[in-house]
Amino acid sequence: MKLVKENISVPEYYALICVMVFGVALVFTPTLQAKNLAWLAILVGTGEGLVLYALFSTLYLRHPGKTLIEINELVFGKSIGKLISLSYLWYFTHLASLNLISYGDFFHMLYPETPLFVLLLLMTVVCIAVLRAGISVLTRCGLILVPIILFFYISDTFLLIRDMDLNNLLPFRNVTLQDFLCASHAVGTVQFGELIVLLMITPFLTDTTAVKSGKYALLLAALLLAQAAARNTAVLGVLKDILVYPTFHVLQLINIADILTRLEIIIVINFFYIGFIKISVIYYAAVKGTAQLLRMRTYRPLLIPFGVLIIILAFLNFDSSQENFIFACSIYPYYALPFQLFFPLAALLLSWRKNKKKKVK
Repeated sequence: MKLVKENISVPEYYALICVMVFGVALVFTPTLQAKNLAWLAILVGTGEGLVLYALFSTLYLRHPGKTLIEINELVFGKSIGKLISLSYLWYFTHLASLNLISYGDFFHMLYPETPLFVLLLLMTVVCIAVLRAGISVLTRCGLILVPIILFFYISDTFLLIRDMDLNNLLPFRNVTLQDFLCASHAVGTVQFGELIVLLMITPFLTDTTAVKSGKYALLLAALLLAQAAARNTAVLGVLKDILVYPTFHVLQLINIADILTRLEIIIVINFFYIGFIKISVIYYAAVKGTAQLLRMRTYRPLLIPFGVLIIILAFLNFDSSQENFIFACSIYPYYALPFQLFFPLAALLLSWRKNKKKKVK
């Protein structure tokens, strides 16, 4: 049986795209290898992101009203389609745990006396509570939050102008082409490739054509990430490459007449809400996909079991935030390729082939 449908407006969908792109990039981006060219690596990675998004949107527009799980069965057949869908359910669940531990590591740095388990549990409980209310409640939260984040992203940069040294952005030749391309690919997969998750939500869109124009929301978020990376490099210089959370440390430097200070609290609040929404979206994709695969009427009975599983995986993933960062930069960009590129591309090619055969007949 099909799950009960909800409605998502076009602005809410655009806000979700921004949230998915921002994600953990509010505190760090996987551009360590690009050094002072991190901002340029983000712009180049955006090109890869646009290609991936075009792939996702084209696949959906060929099968409007269908989730990724349903598309897999239609295109690959029931047996192979279910196997591929199972691999996606693993990916969504693992991805939720990766984002959860990134959230936990950051807040554990701020509150070292608080057990990491408590931080992860609190976030998971909040996600379960909002998902029980429905995905439309979550998307409305995103619509309220994104304009606030955009405002602070821009205003923070203006407040740091006097601390910037543009010489830190030079020279261009101290990064090898291989390192630069690896960093760009990491941005493409971590910041943009994860938009594959939205294929579990797009059937709820009130206007299907908004899927195509979602690339403009992606571009806006990418430009803000690039300017934040350039700002961090201009302010911190080589220190940026040894700090796990450069954005947090940059905002600590803001001091306007000893009145406007300690603005790092802004990034803390923003990261909490962005983390909550992004984890919830991925969490939703995992439980909804499982419910569809098992032909369940609702995904709600799966929320608590999956919550426990995600917390366990989060603990098993890494021993430290440094390991998490290295994984995001060096391993995840290749681990995610089957889910973000190979399977969707194969589905699209098979879909085109089947459509041609029908026309010939």
